[in-house]
Amino acid sequence: MGRFSDILMASDFDRTLTDFNSNIPQKNLDAIREFEAEGGLFTMATGRSIPMFQKYMDMVPTNAPLVLYNGAATYDTDKKELIDVQEIPGGRELVRELHDRYPKLWLEVQGVEHHYLFDENPMREKFLDFFGASHRTISIDELPMPLIKPSFSGTFYDHTAAQFYDGTKEELEYIQTVAEELRRDYGDIMEVDLAMPRIIDLQAKNVSKGRAARRLADKLGRKILVCCGDGMNDVSMLKEADYPYVPMDCTAQLLDMGFNVTVSCNIGTIYGALEELKKIF
Repeated sequence: MGRFSDILMASDFDRTLTDFNSNIPQKNLDAIREFEAEGGLFTMATGRSIPMFQKYMDMVPTNAPLVLYNGAATYDTDKKELIDVQEIPGGRELVRELHDRYPKLWLEVQGVEHHYLFDENPMREKFLDFFGASHRTISIDELPMPLIKPSFSGTFYDHTAAQFYDGTKEELEYIQTVAEELRRDYGDIMEVDLAMPRIIDLQAKNVSKGRAARRLADKLGRKILVCCGDGMNDVSMLKEADYPYVPMDCTAQLLDMGFNVTVSCNIGTIYGALEELKKIF
C-alpha cells in the first residue's frame, strides 16, 4: 500500500499531458511512474479515439483502462477491447444530415478501427498520418456502426494540433454558432463540446469525461479522483474530481472556475499536480 493507493488520476492528453508541440515532457513521464510506484492508478481521459491514441499507448505508462472519445467508451489495454460504449442514436442518417447541414466544416466520424472521412481533404489526411491514425474516405452508406463520436473541424492548414487553437474571428464565431445550433436541435440525443476553439465534438447524451472517470474510479475501488485538463471539454471531469488541476496556460475560462492551477504544460502538468498531491497525502 502506497500513499496514493486510494487515487485514480485521469489526465487529458493535448496540452495537459503534452506540451504545446504535442511532445510529452519527461517530467510528466517520471511523475506518472512515481505516482504509480506509490500505489496510484493513472489513465488518460481524452477526446481522442483508439486510432488517434494508438501510437501513444506504449509511450504513456498507464495502469488503468483508458477513457476515450470524451468518455463515450473505455478501452481495456490488457484485453485490447472497448468496454462501456455509449452509442449516439440515429446512425448513418444522422451523419448524413449533419454532413449536408454544415458544408463549410469538415465532418469525420471517429470509429473503432479508423477515422472515417466523407470528403477529400489532403491536409486533414496529412494530419491523421502525422498522429498515426488510420483513416478511410468512404460514402456515408459504408460507415460502420456503432456511432461513437462524430466531430466537426475548421479549415486545415497544417498537420499539427496547434492549428485548432487559433482561427480568424469570423471562423471562430461561425464554429461557436454551429455548436449552439447543434445543442438546440440535437441536445436531446447528444452532447456538444468545443474540444478546442476550432473543433466541435459530439457524443451520446449524458456522456462526459467526468462521468466516465468517476464510473471508472468506482469500478476500480478508488475513493479519490484526481483530474488534470486544459480545455472546455475537460470541465465535466474537473468539476467531478476531488482534486482538479489545470496548467497555468490552459483555456482562459478555466482560470476563473476555482480549479487548482499548476505549472505550464510545457514544463509538465502531471509533474506539477503530483508535487501538490505530495503535500496533501
